[in-house]
Amino acid sequence: MSGRGFFGDEVGNRLWPLLKAAKVDAYLCGHMHCMAYMKPEAGVHFVISGGGGVPLRGADKLDPRAVYAETAFGFVGIALNDEQMDITFYDDEGRVSFSDHVRK
Repeated sequence: MSGRGFFGDEVGNRLWPLLKAAKVDAYLCGHMHCMAYMKPEAGVHFVISGGGGVPLRGADKLDPRAVYAETAFGFVGIALNDEQMDITFYDDEGRVSFSDHVRK
């Protein structure tokens, strides 16, 4: 995934180089009106928790970068410690729809 592909050209051209240079572990965002976890690039994990508003926008489940992608209402819980990040996606009923454990 390129910064431009994820953020859009304007933001990606400025933000992606900063994330890589700072060796950021994860980029967490919302507002994209879908739920997704994308394959890491340059060590950056991408977590999208945008399933809280309307209208929902189609998550591209066929995108080769997508580990999990869903067009649904829901939220993400993240637990961190020095060694790992636990990512859990929940649907609007509070049921787990996807989870992953990322070791540092």
